[in-house]
Amino acid sequence: MVMKFSSALGNARHYAQLCLWRFLRIPAFTALGHPAQRLRVGIFQIYFAMAFGFLLLPSIAWTATPAGTVINNRAQVIYTLGGVGSISTSSNVDQFTITALNTGAGATLGITTASGALSAGNSAVLNITITNPSSTPLTGGRLTLAIPAGSTLQLLSGAGITPVAGNVYSIPDIIANGSLLLSIRLVVPPTQSPGNLVVPISYQAIGLSSVNSNTSLAIKARTRSIIEFLQYDATGNAPLIPVGITQFANSSDTFSDISPPPLSGGGNIRVTDQPVSLMPASGYHKGQTIFVKVSDPDRNTDSNTVETIDVNVTDIQMGDTETLRLKETGADTGIFTGYISSTAAQTIINNGALSVTTNDKITIRYADSIDNTDAATASVLVDPYGVVFNSSTGQPVNGVEVRFINNDTGLPAVVFGDDGVSSYPATVITGGQVTDSSGAVYQFPPGNYRFPFAVPGNYRLEVKLANSSGYTSPSSAATSVIQSLLGAPFAIDIGSRGEVFSLQAGPPLRLDLPIDPLQTPLFVRKTANKNLVANGDFLQYGIDIENITSLVSVPSVELVDLLPHGFRYQSGSTKINNIAAADPVILPDGRTLKFMLGDLAPGARANLSYVVEVAVAPLGKSTNQASAQSNGASRSNLAEAAVEVREDLMRSRSILMGRVIVTEPGTAVKD
Repeated sequence: MVMKFSSALGNARHYAQLCLWRFLRIPAFTALGHPAQRLRVGIFQIYFAMAFGFLLLPSIAWTATPAGTVINNRAQVIYTLGGVGSISTSSNVDQFTITALNTGAGATLGITTASGALSAGNSAVLNITITNPSSTPLTGGRLTLAIPAGSTLQLLSGAGITPVAGNVYSIPDIIANGSLLLSIRLVVPPTQSPGNLVVPISYQAIGLSSVNSNTSLAIKARTRSIIEFLQYDATGNAPLIPVGITQFANSSDTFSDISPPPLSGGGNIRVTDQPVSLMPASGYHKGQTIFVKVSDPDRNTDSNTVETIDVNVTDIQMGDTETLRLKETGADTGIFTGYISSTAAQTIINNGALSVTTNDKITIRYADSIDNTDAATASVLVDPYGVVFNSSTGQPVNGVEVRFINNDTGLPAVVFGDDGVSSYPATVITGGQVTDSSGAVYQFPPGNYRFPFAVPGNYRLEVKLANSSGYTSPSSAATSVIQSLLGAPFAIDIGSRGEVFSLQAGPPLRLDLPIDPLQTPLFVRKTANKNLVANGDFLQYGIDIENITSLVSVPSVELVDLLPHGFRYQSGSTKINNIAAADPVILPDGRTLKFMLGDLAPGARANLSYVVEVAVAPLGKSTNQASAQSNGASRSNLAEAAVEVREDLMRSRSILMGRVIVTEPGTAVKD
C-alpha cells in the first residue's frame, strides 16, 4: 500500500495544523469499505503524531514567516493498494494570515533590596517586579537567579510561582500591560568573602528574548559576639535598655514565657513595661534579678523583624542549668536582652529560675547558630567573699582583723545580714565565723571575709595587723605583679589598699586585700656541743629554725649549712625535733649541706641536729654558717657556730725534759 500526502505550505506550524485538520476530513478513507481501513487508521495515527509534533516545535520555527503573510493551503491524498488502482482526492483551499508574535519589547525586571551591608551567613530579601508593557500576554515564563555556591533561596510571596530547580522559578502568565511582584529570600553562606556580591537575574518567556538584570549586595565580615551580665540601677543613671519577654526551655525543649519580675523599688512596674536602667554587674545577691545582654550585629538577619537568640545559664555549685531565649531590643539592633530570677531554693533544672548560693559563680554561654566559630562566655559571682592574701605568694591569710568603716562618719558601718534586716558585725576576722542578730551563722573560708549588705555611701576597709603578724598593710606591691600570682585574678580595685570607695545600691561588696609579708619571717640559731676539738674528734651541731610571725605560714623551708674546711658530715646522723630524718643533699664541694624542713606554721619552730667528724681541719678557729629560705625567696639571718681546733699531745712534736750541767774538763759530775 502506498499513500502520498502533499500540501502547499508557507509555515511549519500551519503545516502541522493542516495535516491534522485534513485527516479529519478526507472522504477517501471514510468511503472505503475495504479491510485496508485498518491501514488507514495506522497511517492516520502516524500523520497525527507528525502533526502534533510540529505543534510543539520551539518558537524559532513558527516565527520564520514575516507577520502579514497570507498562506493558501490545499492538501491532496493518493491511495494505492497492492499496486492495483489508486484513489486520489484534494481538499478545499484554506487561507491563513501570519500575525505578529510577542517579541518582549519593553519587558523589564525591577529589583529592590534593603540598603546597608549584609553579614556573611545572613539573608537579604529580593523584591522583583516583572513588567509586561506589550499588548499581548507573556506566557511560559521562567525566572533564574545566579547565586554563589552555598547560598539558598526561599520564595516568600508571589501568586502562582513555583520552584522548578534550586535557583529557577516557573512564572505564571503576565497579562498585557500587567506586572507581577514576587519576593525571594537569599541566604548568603557564612564563608562568603567580604566585598560586593552581584546576583544576576534573568526572565524568559515564550516568544521573548531573555530579559536580564542584577542586584548588588555589600557583604561584610561576620562580627564577634559580646555577652554581659547587667543589673538594675535604681538611681536611673545607667543607660535605658529595652527588655522583652524572656522564654525558657523545659525538659522537653519547649519554650515558655518567664513571668516578668517587678523592678526593685518600682512598685508594680515590671522589667518589660518600659526600658530599664541597666549597668554592668560585678556580682549578685541571692534573689536578685539577673539581666543578660548579648551584642551580635550579624544575628540581625532581618531588619524588619525582632529576632531571638538562645543562651545557656549554669550554676555548677548548685547544679542548675537553664536555656533562655533572648529577644532583640528592636527590629534592627543586633542587641538581645533577657532576664532570669535567682533563688536560694532547691535546684530544679529547666524551670525558668536559677538556684544560687553564697560565694557562687554563674556562667552564661552563647554560640552563634550561623557561625560556629563565634562563641562568648561570661561569669559573675553571687554574694562573693573578699580575701586577705599574701602579696608575694597569693596565699590567703587567716586571723586578720578587717573593719568596715563609714568614711562620712568615721564610725563602724551599719551592716546587715543576708536577709537585709538583721544586724551584722562591722568587724570580722578572716577565716573566722560571725553570727547576725537573727542567729544566722556565717563561716568564712581560709583568708576570707564578708559584709553582706550596707546602705549606699562612702566607705573604707581597715586591715588591723599585730606587730608580730609578719605583715604590713596597705600593700605596696604592683597590681600587675599581684595578678600574676597563684590564685589570680584578684578583685583589686579602689578600696583594696585602704582607699575610700563608693558603695552603690545593688551589687554586693567584693574587694580583695593584699598585705605584704616582712622580709625575714625566719630566724635561725646555731650551736655546737663542744668548744674545743681536735682532728679525729666528732662534733654535733644543733640548729633552731623559727617562724617569728603570728600570721604568716612559711612554705617549703630549706636550710643551707656550710661546714668548715676539714669537717665531714656523718651519714645517718640527722634528726629533726629528735626524730631521725633523711640525710641532707651534699653538694659537690663536700661542705654545703641542704636540709628540707617543709612548711613552718606561724610561731612554729623546728630543731635540727647532725654530727660531723673533724678530719683534717686546720688548727685554729673554725666557723660553721647556716641560713634558711622559703621557696628561694624569704631568707633568714645567717647563723654561726665557732669551735677551736687544737692539736692532740705528741701529735706533731716531742718534748725533751731534764737538766744540762756544764763543768770543767776532767771534773767529775756529782748527782
